[in-house]
Amino acid sequence: MQEINPPWIQHPEFPPYDCFWRQSGEFWYLDVWLPYWRSLSEEEKKHYLEKWNAPEEWLRHYDVTDFDPDWFDDVVNAWIELQEEDKMKEEENMPTYKKIFNKIFKKYRYHILLILMFAGCSGMYMYYHVSPYDINIQKALDN
Repeated sequence: MQEINPPWIQHPEFPPYDCFWRQSGEFWYLDVWLPYWRSLSEEEKKHYLEKWNAPEEWLRHYDVTDFDPDWFDDVVNAWIELQEEDKMKEEENMPTYKKIFNKIFKKYRYHILLILMFAGCSGMYMYYHVSPYDINIQKALDN
């Protein structure tokens, strides 16, 4: 396979975690770069990164040797704990009627949202879908 320019050369203005790689650059990244990158052995990948003088952020992006797959779970669990602590503090000072409403809404939230969507959508449908053709038919029926 022919050697391909790396992403930091192809688009030097975008770091590895930029949204560009999920939008405009996605085709090149997924259809050109990744197949080439995945075809390389571990030794070839190391040589490629050295040869093309990969910036530090790209080295971290492609270095999976020190990757801890549980790091994200740890961050999420810590965030959830903080949210629960904040929620408990809020509920202590919350009036009773708000506590009752929150319990009802949590239990029936999908039912409530469906009812609101249906009520809103049907009204909007009737409002926006009266065409001149419908008006002409009504005039003809009135005559």
